[in-house]
Amino acid sequence: MQDNRKKQGKAVVLTALPIEYQAIRAHLSNCLEKEHRGTLYEQGVFSMKEWIWEVGIAQIGTGNATAAFEIDRAIDYFLPTIVLFVGVAGGIKDVGIGDVVVATKVYGYESGKVVGQRFLPRPDVGESSYRLVQRAQAMARNKDWLQRTRGSAGPTTRVFVGPIASGEKVIASTRSEIYRFLQSTYSDALAVEMEARGFLKATHANEYVQALIIRGISDLLIGKSKADASGAQELAARHASAFAYEILSKLDPTIVASAAQAHSAPPTSPKQTHIINTIGSVGGRGNVVNQGETIHANKYHYRVQTPDDRFQTPPKPKTEDRADSHDVSLPSFKALVDEMNTILDNQLLSPNGARPGNHLQVGPERLGLFINMMTVMAQQSAYIPAHLLEDVRRLCQRLHIVSLI
Repeated sequence: MQDNRKKQGKAVVLTALPIEYQAIRAHLSNCLEKEHRGTLYEQGVFSMKEWIWEVGIAQIGTGNATAAFEIDRAIDYFLPTIVLFVGVAGGIKDVGIGDVVVATKVYGYESGKVVGQRFLPRPDVGESSYRLVQRAQAMARNKDWLQRTRGSAGPTTRVFVGPIASGEKVIASTRSEIYRFLQSTYSDALAVEMEARGFLKATHANEYVQALIIRGISDLLIGKSKADASGAQELAARHASAFAYEILSKLDPTIVASAAQAHSAPPTSPKQTHIINTIGSVGGRGNVVNQGETIHANKYHYRVQTPDDRFQTPPKPKTEDRADSHDVSLPSFKALVDEMNTILDNQLLSPNGARPGNHLQVGPERLGLFINMMTVMAQQSAYIPAHLLEDVRRLCQRLHIVSLI
């Protein structure tokens, strides 16, 4: 059971191969299967002394297009603040088998134009999140992360923080044309793999998410089959996973969430206003419109119709068991929306076969909190994932409230 007194955050870690998946899963406890629109995940707990990370994990297969699709879907479902792609890669420069490479940037080496017999590269570059790269650089200077490798890493195992290359080809020879092309065009790339560029394309479109790619070196493009048979992939996957979780262990979820919120939301003026039209339909009495209530900054003013046709202002929401009006993080907002929709889905019929008014079912406290949080989201132009936006609009329709987002 989780300790609710600890700070909590949400992260997603994706892998391409089964051996990578097992390596990241080994660091989690209380794993439960989750399904979202056909994609299967597990969600487990990574617990530290002062905070807890709830980590959603998935094995998605290879390829940049797949990585882009699946990380976008995982972000939509888990609403994380940290997303990582963890796995193995082939070493190009400076690295050895078992070393860890953290990508500062990713070259999409397939991008370019073919003219006659010539291929003219048009560099397509994605960058990892600055905060996570800084953390990786600090950790690379010490060996604390080796404790998480469970004895598989020796003192000579190194961590490199630098560029990598990503494309759609498995490169298994240093005599190949692609290898020579990488050396001549992307000469500072330390490793090559097949998912990171698509992963960063998708995370770039989700502004509140911080992203990082962590790879263990499983081969040096020479004798790849022999290296794989010797267990180098398993070794590399364990080292990359150990370093990934060491990064999570150093990240305070509340600081990460605050930074993400500040990055994704433009400043708002206290003078900024919005208008809510509250339309109530209670007990078959027809629609009553309460217009012109003005919202200033983070405060709301509205009224809810009661069964005797009076309007009243709901009491201040009680917040012992749920976020207050200042906690407008996406996970908190999603939890409230899910709770209210569940209540309405399960409402009981009265003895005469009628359903009570929806306002009465959810209660004025939940309704007040919902309108307040929705208002803040609208003022901050916060990013709302598609499935959550659909749930919010459905809830507003059921409550006869005009959605602000």
